[in-house]
Amino acid sequence: MGKTIKSTGEYARLGLSRFCHVFARGDALCLYHALGISPVYLGLDFGSLLDMLRRSASSTDVLASSPLSAAETTDLLAKLRAKKFLITDEAEDDRQLAAVQERYLGHPAVAVMYLLVTDACNLSCSYCFVKNNMPAGYRTEKMTPERADAAVRFFAKQIRLSGVEQPQVIFYGGEPLLNLPAVKSAMETIETLRSVGDLPAGTQMTLITNGVRVTADIARFLKTHDVTAVVSLDGPEELTSPLRLQGRDTLYREIVRGLETLKDAGARVGISCTLGETSVARFDALLQWVKAAGVSSVGFNIVRPVPPFSLSPDYPEAVAAALIRGYESLTAIGINEDRMGRKVRAFAEGTPYPFDCAGCGNQIVVSPSGRWSTWSGRCTTGCERVGSTASQW
Repeated sequence: MGKTIKSTGEYARLGLSRFCHVFARGDALCLYHALGISPVYLGLDFGSLLDMLRRSASSTDVLASSPLSAAETTDLLAKLRAKKFLITDEAEDDRQLAAVQERYLGHPAVAVMYLLVTDACNLSCSYCFVKNNMPAGYRTEKMTPERADAAVRFFAKQIRLSGVEQPQVIFYGGEPLLNLPAVKSAMETIETLRSVGDLPAGTQMTLITNGVRVTADIARFLKTHDVTAVVSLDGPEELTSPLRLQGRDTLYREIVRGLETLKDAGARVGISCTLGETSVARFDALLQWVKAAGVSSVGFNIVRPVPPFSLSPDYPEAVAAALIRGYESLTAIGINEDRMGRKVRAFAEGTPYPFDCAGCGNQIVVSPSGRWSTWSGRCTTGCERVGSTASQW
């Protein structure tokens, strides 16, 4: 914001916080504070006043440029001060940032465990972060049921320390259904620990699967154990097949069959949809497909360009616009869109949302060999964490 604003008892000069962002939409201006998450809406006729405050201004100049009376302007300024939109000294911003960092980043609490029961997969998606990072000659692994049970019990100890009431266990891979014994054993252990109070009653389980290996028995098992099944499917066949199936159309039918089998069993089912450049370009068709899929939730994933897979420079802006449009379109008909939904809920509730990745101190990830870390390398939010601690049971 420039030089420090000197303050007197009556605010000699006022300026907008560097965390204050102003957005214009229709006939309104929205003031949004990135730390306070408490929006204020003003008419467009306040534009000149805000421009003045952005440069910092004296009380006299502020009053002169306001469309309100002096008394009304004074009242407005007091309210904006209370919400931290206005500051008299840049040190105020620094103090507020330090307070938010201490509250939300200073005390990590484990809430999520990714259980990577295998790093093998029965598909070969061109954008796959795991496949594209595997060295030549790499041999895939499977977690034993005993190791999966040990991981769950270790996670339960961390939850007792963190005090989280709704922890999550996410079964991931590779394709987790290639190691069904470990999946079933871990899920049964979770239920046992919930029943005796060693895990909270609100502990949630999610299985991320490509759907090909889903059977009626597996679907019933997931329903019985209250597991949310998320099927990785990138839209209609013409969007999914080129990137995920190398044109093998029969596999697309098998994925859809797995999705329908889960729905027929009454399991909670969502779709994990990765947005490639063609998907973004044909986003309207993709949205129509999601609406007809008969699921209650969808999570759109952003592609990470890990060589040899690449993206055009226009992709970030295009996918951001698609995510916003997708949220508006799907929530209007009752389908939960997960990625934008998390951010919108935080905005609506006025709760700071410091990161979109539990790898920032809120998760543990267990590999098939039993090594654990705080990060899986599979994040699709754009973060790049390196040097995470890895330990063995």
